[in-house]
Amino acid sequence: MRIEKTKDIFINEEKNTSSFIYALIFSLAVILKFGYYRFSYFPILDDYIQYGSYHLYDKAYVLFQIGTIYTRPIAGLFDIYVWGFLRDKLSFVFIMITVMHIISAFLFKRAFFKIDIRCGNLFLVFYLLSPILSEAVYWISASTRIVTGLLFCALSLNLLCEYLKRKKIYLWLLTFLAHFISYGFYEQTLCLSFAVFVTFIFMMTKTDKKTKFYSLIIPFLCAVLFIVYYIIFSDMGGLSGREEISFSMSQILGTAKRIFRIFTIQNLELTANGFVRGIKLLKKTPLYLVMIFSASIMFLFLPRERYKGSSKKLILSVVILISSYFPYFIISESYPEFRSMYSLVFALGLVLDCIGDKYRIKEILCAVLAFVFITANVSEIHDYKSVYDKDQEILYEISNSVNSTDNDQIYVTGAKEYYTMVNSCLGAHISNVTSSSWALTGAVRSHTQNVDINKLIPIYENNTKLLPQINISHIK
Repeated sequence: MRIEKTKDIFINEEKNTSSFIYALIFSLAVILKFGYYRFSYFPILDDYIQYGSYHLYDKAYVLFQIGTIYTRPIAGLFDIYVWGFLRDKLSFVFIMITVMHIISAFLFKRAFFKIDIRCGNLFLVFYLLSPILSEAVYWISASTRIVTGLLFCALSLNLLCEYLKRKKIYLWLLTFLAHFISYGFYEQTLCLSFAVFVTFIFMMTKTDKKTKFYSLIIPFLCAVLFIVYYIIFSDMGGLSGREEISFSMSQILGTAKRIFRIFTIQNLELTANGFVRGIKLLKKTPLYLVMIFSASIMFLFLPRERYKGSSKKLILSVVILISSYFPYFIISESYPEFRSMYSLVFALGLVLDCIGDKYRIKEILCAVLAFVFITANVSEIHDYKSVYDKDQEILYEISNSVNSTDNDQIYVTGAKEYYTMVNSCLGAHISNVTSSSWALTGAVRSHTQNVDINKLIPIYENNTKLLPQINISHIK
C-alpha cells in the first residue's frame, strides 16, 4: 500500500543510468573553476575579523555585545563553534563549502523532480559555475551564510518528500529542524527558503489536505519563531541596524535599479573582463587551459534532454526572485551586492532550462558557457590572491609601526582604496583592507593578534597634519 501511495503523490524517481556521469562532469567543472591555485583560500576583509579576531575575544562578547547572535543567530553560532574552530584551516573550510554547494545543487534537482520540475544542465551550469557567484561561494565570510543556508533549504525539501511518503513523526521533526536552520544564516535565504517550501507543498497536487496542513505548519511556525526572535532582540548588539524596517518608495526604486544594474551591466562586465583576463592568465599554464576546454567539450556528450519547460518551473522562478529580494526593499542599511545575485542566477537557470533542445542547442550552450564561466572564475580567484598578497604587504608595514596608545584613532596616510585590478568594482567585491576603516582595523588586529590596537583610518592622500599617523605611500 505504501508503494502505491508513493506513486500517487510523486513523480517516480528519475531513472537515469548516467547520473554518475552528470555528477562527475559537473564536479570536474567546479574543481577546475577553483583549482588553479590548488584549492588555496585567500582571506579578505571580513575574514580577518570573523576568523582572525573573534577568537581573541570572549565568546559571550562576540555573540551578545557585538551581537552576531541577534541578527543571523545560527550563522553567529557557526562562526564561533564551527568555522572558528577551523580558523587555521580556511582552505579546508573552503573545500567543505564547495562540496556543500555541489550537494545542494543535486538536492534541489532531486526535490524539484518530485513535483515534475526537471532541472537540466543549464540550471546546473548557472547554479554551479556562474562567475558572478564567486563572492557568494568563494568568499568564506559570505559563503558560510549563503551556501550553508541553501544546503539546509534543499535538505529540508528532500526530507519533506520522505515525510510525505512515510508519514513518520521523526521525519516531520527532521524536516522542521533542517528548515529552521536554513532561516538562521542570511535574511535573503530565509525568505527564499520559506517561499520555496510553501510553493513546493502547493505544487503537490495529489497530496491530501491533512498532510498538506501538517507540512505547512513547518514554514509558518519557523517564520513566526524568527519574527518574534527578531522583534525581541531588534535593539540589541552592535549589528541591530540590519533588522530595522524602512519602507519607502525611494528605497524600493533605488534597490530595484541597483539589482538591475548589477545583474546586467556589472555581470556582463565581470564575466567579459574575467574571461579575457582569464585567457591571458591561462596562457602561462596551457595545460590547465586545455583541461578547461576538454571539460567543457564533455558537456556536448551529456544525454540529450527530452523534456521541455513547464509553467511550474516559471512560477517557481518568479517565487525565488520575488521572495529572495524582498528583504532589501524593507530593511534599512541593506544593499544588494554581487553575493546577492545567487537567487537571480538560480531563477535564471530554471527559466533558461525551458529552452527547447532542437539541434542540441542546450548542449552547445552548456559547453560554451562552461568554458567562459570556468575561465572567468580562474581570473576571479587570481584577483583574490592578488588582493590578499597586497594586503599582507600593507599589514606587515602597519603592524611594524603601530602600537597600543591612548589615542582614539590612528591615520594611515598615503593609502589607496584599490591596489589591484579586478574584473568589476562593487562594494566589498575583492577589495583591499584599505577600502574602509573597519576592514583595516580588523585586519591589523588579526595580523598582530592584538585587539587593543586603536581604530585605523585610511587617508587616500599624504597629509602631515593628521597625527598620529602611519604613512604607506611607498606601497604601490
